Amino acid sequence: MKIARNLPSRLSKRLWVIFMCRRSLHSIVSSIRFSGFIVVLMLILTPAMGFIGEVEQKQKLAEEFEESDVNRNSVSLVDVPDWRIGDRWYYSGFLDVRDFVADSGVATNVETLNGNLDTQVTDIYTITVEGVSTLVYKVESEGEYEASNVELSGYDGDLIIEIDTVEIIRASDLASIEQEATIDIDFDYQIWWWTYTIHVADLVVTNEYDPALEGYDFPISVGEYWQTSYTQDTTYSGSSDYVDIPSDTSSSNTTSWEVVSRGSSGITYSGCAQSYNITTRNSNGDETGYKWYCPAISNDIKSSTTESIGFIATHELSWYQKSARINEIDVDVEFQLSPLDMQMDATVSVTDSAGNAVSNQNVEFRFEIDEDVRTFTTDSYGQFVVNFNTGNSPDQSDGGTEHGSHGVIAWIDGNFPQVGTTTLIIDQNVHPVDLIANAAGVSIERTRGDRTVSLNPAIGFNAVPGDILTFSVPVVNRGILTSPETDLRVTGPNGVSSTSYVPALGSLGKEQRVELDWEVPAGKPR
Repeated sequence: MKIARNLPSRLSKRLWVIFMCRRSLHSIVSSIRFSGFIVVLMLILTPAMGFIGEVEQKQKLAEEFEESDVNRNSVSLVDVPDWRIGDRWYYSGFLDVRDFVADSGVATNVETLNGNLDTQVTDIYTITVEGVSTLVYKVESEGEYEASNVELSGYDGDLIIEIDTVEIIRASDLASIEQEATIDIDFDYQIWWWTYTIHVADLVVTNEYDPALEGYDFPISVGEYWQTSYTQDTTYSGSSDYVDIPSDTSSSNTTSWEVVSRGSSGITYSGCAQSYNITTRNSNGDETGYKWYCPAISNDIKSSTTESIGFIATHELSWYQKSARINEIDVDVEFQLSPLDMQMDATVSVTDSAGNAVSNQNVEFRFEIDEDVRTFTTDSYGQFVVNFNTGNSPDQSDGGTEHGSHGVIAWIDGNFPQVGTTTLIIDQNVHPVDLIANAAGVSIERTRGDRTVSLNPAIGFNAVPGDILTFSVPVVNRGILTSPETDLRVTGPNGVSSTSYVPALGSLGKEQRVELDWEVPAGKPR
């Protein structure tokens, strides 16, 4: 038998200490009173070894080394994905609250809250952001977390937290514009044969970011770093019999991101063996979490967020469902890397699910950073060509060598909106050919027995004799013309050098990765 009733006063005080938080998201808790889950949960759901690389123009080296093995592979740059209504990601997750509880002084045995998060694209439409017409995705999530058999101040029960979130995401770069979370917290406890349901709180938390929060910087590559200074407006509404609803807040913050490695996230999923580890830091430079972006699922395969009050929230992909595509839209810009204020062509192609050209189709071309929005009709080949100016607008995020990276969009409105996207990079220091071996983009994997992990600053760069370290060195052409074929000479930690052939590379079209395997010799632990 379940009975909804008021919480005993002693228990209500304890619950309030644990579950309410009077602070805005992304801020540091400064109150000496113990705060809790509600606002933090919105944030949770809603970053040694030396290496040398140099490029040599068609100058072959004949050296071979017994303890090293070189191979190469070509990898397309990771550009912004296009989502469709019905795209769905289902995650399992948990909230680790052990450190927080240990510091809180609350008498409870709760350690983790386990649950699932179901995320789905539900709409695609345009809104006005900072006076500019902007194509956005509406992404809705349903999350439920539970801790069973929790002992709290002498009472045994189950803590149940349901969180429904709505996020508005910019289609051109997946930047977050607005988040809204509806949070319902109940505590069920039993006395004899009766179960009592305590409705602790219902709360709606809305966050708006100005400018939009760029959690990705496409095209993604290892070594990229960027940061955004923004204003965050947080509003609260809802009801509770035990607490006052927090006051609205407005704060200035700076968040930074860095792509620290490429490799396995530890989660096995088709196509995600090579994912990108993006580490996040707050205004103080403290690491607040990470995510592994997998191009094959067009989203994160794993994420973890560390809160300033002691939480660790982790989510891992269980399955991904890609919505059926009625049409495919391909956007091909003449030069993905361009000088400022340059006229260039973009070719937009529309094909059906069988790959056949779709003619006489109205398509909207959008270069939103320059407020260039025009409608075209595809020809008999399912294409149209649009000439546009690259402009000179910088990024809203700082970092990297380029002046700006901006989304170029083609979309078809209607009952089943369809989107095609690509990224244009503008740089005032563009050269005809600029072949770079990016030392900052080197990834390292360590194989020990049958287990391979990607090394990064978060877990440290260490190895023991017998470990095999795989160094992956990226080579990319940051010029606007196709580069000639060449060789890359790589020098490993032991001074051993090897060379590998690098084919002709188009402008930012693909990066060539040269991989060097090195077995740590006996007597040389790192």
